Amino acid sequence: MMVEEKVRTSGNLGETLTRGSLHHIQFSDVALEEFDPNHPLQGMDESRPTESIPEYGVLIVGLTGSGKSTFISLLADETVQIGHDLSSCTVRAQGYAATVGASSVFLLDTPGFDDTDRSDLDVVSEIVTGLHILSRSGVSLVGVIYIQRITDTRMSGSSRKSLEILKAICGVPASVNITFVTTMWDKLGPNSDTVGEERTEEMKRLFLAEFIEKGAQVQRHSGTVASARGIVDRILSNNKTVTLEIEHEMIEEGRLLEQTQVGRILQRDLKEQQKEFDVELKEIEQQLLEAQQSNDSTAVASLSEDLERHKENLERLHYPCSQLHYNVQQLGERRAASLGLQPEEARQLSTDVGDDTNDEIRSRIRRTNQRAHSLRQDQDLEIQSFNAQFARLQNEEYYQRRERDALARARRRAEARELERPMAILTVWQHLFRVTYLNPRRSRY
Repeated sequence: MMVEEKVRTSGNLGETLTRGSLHHIQFSDVALEEFDPNHPLQGMDESRPTESIPEYGVLIVGLTGSGKSTFISLLADETVQIGHDLSSCTVRAQGYAATVGASSVFLLDTPGFDDTDRSDLDVVSEIVTGLHILSRSGVSLVGVIYIQRITDTRMSGSSRKSLEILKAICGVPASVNITFVTTMWDKLGPNSDTVGEERTEEMKRLFLAEFIEKGAQVQRHSGTVASARGIVDRILSNNKTVTLEIEHEMIEEGRLLEQTQVGRILQRDLKEQQKEFDVELKEIEQQLLEAQQSNDSTAVASLSEDLERHKENLERLHYPCSQLHYNVQQLGERRAASLGLQPEEARQLSTDVGDDTNDEIRSRIRRTNQRAHSLRQDQDLEIQSFNAQFARLQNEEYYQRRERDALARARRRAEARELERPMAILTVWQHLFRVTYLNPRRSRY
């Protein structure tokens, strides 16, 4: 059986020599796992021919729910999980092989910024780890696609912050390799073209001017396979590989995440969140003190719960901060640990990946595949169970709080009625016997 053999010539994109008849090899659900020393391969079919690693990589970023996974699903050789609401279905960086024209491409899907369950620090860590894996695997990064919903009437604060993070990750010189892709045009309704073009021009003028000035492109995605292929094909036709700023800082210079441009932005945001939490914490503590002084047991119970929940949120804010003190190797080991690999295994795989052949890498990865895949399945089940339990507890807490509030209101109404009864009795007494009385609430003097 003849397989496609590609030889890169003169270092330019798209210049490949094909020998023999073409045999398009379908990747199994390789995702990022096949090339990730810290994330073993899933579902690898040993009976299939040895796959060739794609030549070029494209990083896909954007807000949660903007359509990143949907865009990739139009090109990937495998099934891509797609979310249908504003919660993210991509919890880790995942890679998908695709063939666009004569080139094999690796599309790196990433968790969305402004994710409901992950901080921007977690997202940046996933991006850094994914880029490191591509670099060690010999995949040349040729472009970055930022997905933006055209249905957003204005650029939100989350969108503006994500653009700031994008600029720090890529660096201004890499703008020529960035493509801003607008999605969901079909959801604009009547006069969609006019409305969409106006929003696009406003976005370009107010938020993307610096990127565009340095060579970035803005393209409309119509939601079809042809549209997605055209966008990626244009990136490949530029014949320009790129080293992003974060790669230069962490991979080439060996800096810690906190010492990078994006790391400084994340530290600033975390400090601002810390201040907000501290202010809210003091407010809750003051309200709790007042409730205790007034002997309002219902308010004390409710505010005590709010206080505990707030402290838990504060601890969750502190947890990802440790990543700021990691280098790229440690970020990979942390990721591996979350997938169930032992530190020694992760360190060995990560260290040796650049020195062995692709077949040797795959052989080592296959040896850990079954156990790691099973661990991930167990972990997913545990997460689902926890989420269901947490949702049930939240629901119960909601109704318990409503019941407590209703009881408190009923008690206050009863107390008010008790205060009114003596006055009502005295009024009746005066009316029946024409007795003049002094109001007990007024002073006798």
